[in-house]
Amino acid sequence: LIIDKLIAQLGIKRGPEVPSGVMARNVDDRHVLYLNTTPQSLKIGIKGTAKSLLYDKNYHNEFELTPYEPDFIELGK
Repeated sequence: LIIDKLIAQLGIKRGPEVPSGVMARNVDDRHVLYLNTTPQSLKIGIKGTAKSLLYDKNYHNEFELTPYEPDFIELGK
């Protein structure tokens, strides 16, 4: 795809892989902001452990985004 070529040529860092309808942005090397833009809950796979800074929850290997809700995740070390 042309977008993939442009991303490579311009050295743009991709965000994490997410299901269709989810937006994700790396804030830094340990923090990711997610937003579910769909009317259904969606599971997001992660490697290892993480913590939700918005909801004070701990996650292991995955977490669920409820409809139209964000989450701000701190990835484990």
